[in-house]
Amino acid sequence: MLSNSLQLLGNTSVSRFFSAHHGPILKTALNELHKAHGGKMVPFCGWEMPIKYNDLSIIQSHIHTRLYASLFDVSHMGAYRIYGPDRVKFFNRLVVADVDAIKPWDNKLTCFTNENGGIIDDCMVCNKEDHLYLVVNAGSQPKDHVHITKQLEIFKSEMGSKYRGVQINFIDQMSLLAIQGPLSQRIMQRLTGLKKLNKMKFMKAAKGKIDNVNFEFGRWGYTGEDGFELAIENPKDAQKIGELLINQPEVKFAGLGARDSLRLESGLCLYGNDMTEEINPVEASLMWLISKKKRKEGGFVGYDKIKSQILKPKSVKQKRVGFELNGGAPARHNAEVYDMEGNKIGWVSSGGPSPLVKKPIGMCFVPPKFAKLGTQIQIKIRKKMSTGKIVRMPFYPDSYYK
Repeated sequence: MLSNSLQLLGNTSVSRFFSAHHGPILKTALNELHKAHGGKMVPFCGWEMPIKYNDLSIIQSHIHTRLYASLFDVSHMGAYRIYGPDRVKFFNRLVVADVDAIKPWDNKLTCFTNENGGIIDDCMVCNKEDHLYLVVNAGSQPKDHVHITKQLEIFKSEMGSKYRGVQINFIDQMSLLAIQGPLSQRIMQRLTGLKKLNKMKFMKAAKGKIDNVNFEFGRWGYTGEDGFELAIENPKDAQKIGELLINQPEVKFAGLGARDSLRLESGLCLYGNDMTEEINPVEASLMWLISKKKRKEGGFVGYDKIKSQILKPKSVKQKRVGFELNGGAPARHNAEVYDMEGNKIGWVSSGGPSPLVKKPIGMCFVPPKFAKLGTQIQIKIRKKMSTGKIVRMPFYPDSYYK
């Protein structure tokens, strides 16, 4: 049963996530609540996390999220608050977004890049007026911390006597609860009493209160659906809000399995598969993450190595694209991609069955000449060739509140 669940999780070589951590297993504030609701717990990036629940299969949970609303515990993610007069100037050297352009209580999806332009991690950064709020992936948090610390020392040295200060605070007890699905706004309005949620657009953040618990929240998520992510620093408060959310009649718990299938169906990248330190944002078809200003002026780590690709996209040698197969088994991470003459041209980064498209789907890296929509391809699956074609992403239309 567990092995089948892991196959649905991923589209991926899951051993990387389930065995890389060697320290004591960590538990989120909602750990006991997951178990009380029949959560099937597995080790994931050093945390004990639910992959699914007894009342719904992964596919049923996926569909429930698309139709109603699901509660995801994403507290395993790393969270930081960055203070100091030089915080924006410093952070601009770390990420491809123009941090100066992020307005108060706006949020940006961006990424850290290494000296070769490869992606160290994707992250969310929010301007909270007096500080920057940062969320990073659980599996990448240790190396992110090393990278941030190293770059801060370089920044201090470069600034010299002009350095005014940067303070980086890791929040080790932050709980992140994501309510996702078309009924999310109705549920949040009912619990918070905020009548102007319909004015709050995608990627905006605000302050809220439920049952005398204060928290910060944003209108985003990683499912392709409308939804909100609540950041709660006190574990007991997180337990209280988690219980209130899961007791709403429209809400079901969803685990790692549905989170992965939802993000794939929505054409969203998974770090470690579709983004790595060997893949830069241009190759990953993430040029939209790089601000127009930084495409021209740079200023972030690794810009010099990918400058030609940024300014001349036709110089890119590989590109992430979406594909669908005509049927059969889904393609998994690292499956080989061939042209119709049998020449190997690329590899699958993510793949799996789509509950709503009702076809095997995925993402692969191929040379740009094979990236045109409708291009016929073959993928080797269990020593047999399956045929398919390059298609537009997202595979299933997103429902972000814009």
